[in-house]
Amino acid sequence: MSWRQVPHKRVEYHLHGDNMNDDEADRIADELETIAERLNDLSMSMLSSAIERGESQRPADEKRVSQARRAVEKAIHHLRARQ
Repeated sequence: MSWRQVPHKRVEYHLHGDNMNDDEADRIADELETIAERLNDLSMSMLSSAIERGESQRPADEKRVSQARRAVEKAIHHLRARQ
């Protein structure tokens, strides 16, 4: 299943002027933190498996997972930033 086929729930945002409600942004950031933790666990598992197999280079798939985790962490930062 590609990311375009993944079903998603519709979320209604409560707007105050041009800003998303802070509580909703915090809830989304909390969900993203869980995803970032899962990506980190996956990355560590991939590295451990590579070491057990005697590989000397970082697996390409693990690099992509780590990149995705960093992107999620960046999104968390943006959602938690208050102006």
